Amino acid sequence: MEMDEITGHDWAEGDAADEVARPDVVIRIVYSLLFAVVASILESLLFVIIAFQLLFSLITQKLPSPRLQSFANRLVAYFRQILRYLTHNDSVIPFPFSDLPDPLEPTNPAYDPAPVVEDVVKDVVEEDSV
Repeated sequence: MEMDEITGHDWAEGDAADEVARPDVVIRIVYSLLFAVVASILESLLFVIIAFQLLFSLITQKLPSPRLQSFANRLVAYFRQILRYLTHNDSVIPFPFSDLPDPLEPTNPAYDPAPVVEDVVKDVVEEDSV
């Protein structure tokens, strides 16, 4: 008998609530392998989008288009949905077997980091001239 000394739970008996039918486990493994590949592709795609957004902002000194920000936000929400499924924090099979998740947060069109950057540059220039 394998009794847990702390909780007093007999692990040899098992709990009916903790048990999962073997076919369900096999199906979950297949879906998990599929979504691990999808997550890897999404990670690469998000890296490309992030690099593009940074380079675009660096070169043009403007924010990327709100459509690109919205698309990236949707990809992040989908990536989160997949990771929650892979880590057993959600039992709902991700898109396309369920609905595509809503964006995590709305894209903020008022976001403009340029004034912050300009203030920092101004402070650095003023310090150097003193």
